[in-house]
Amino acid sequence: MSAKEKNFCGICESIELIGKNKHRFFVAELETGYIILGDRQYFRGYTVFLCKKHVTELHLLEKNFREKYFKELCFVSEAVYNCFLPHKLNYEILGNIYPHLHCHIFPRYPDDPGFKDPVWFKVSELAKSDKHIPGEDELQFLKNILLTELEKTKGIYIVNKVRF
Repeated sequence: MSAKEKNFCGICESIELIGKNKHRFFVAELETGYIILGDRQYFRGYTVFLCKKHVTELHLLEKNFREKYFKELCFVSEAVYNCFLPHKLNYEILGNIYPHLHCHIFPRYPDDPGFKDPVWFKVSELAKSDKHIPGEDELQFLKNILLTELEKTKGIYIVNKVRF
């Protein structure tokens, strides 16, 4: 494995694309992170909150930044919940593939196949299929409703948002 491959981070690459206005799933930039929609919308409203700082663990964030990150994560979660009205939200902070702090937010619905199972039982299967990759119209719709809900939130500062 080359040094470049060892140091590759898919999250840092996503953040770089956002900075160039080339990330297809980008919704908004907050003070501590970036909101993107998941590239496969099997769980409608699947969203990821990418931390601006390249750290592997929550406890490695400076205390004030960490508290702000969690506050913003709560705002993002509430917006996802209000937009998509799931039965429950599932949260995942892993980092086994890309060791850069990020949180997956999965809306779950009672009619999901395997509703009581962890999302990853389905995700590995879905990663092999393009069936749930949203088309442009659907993607713009999802971005718009999520951004509209975020803009209603008091106490959140949107630094930058998707340009339509």
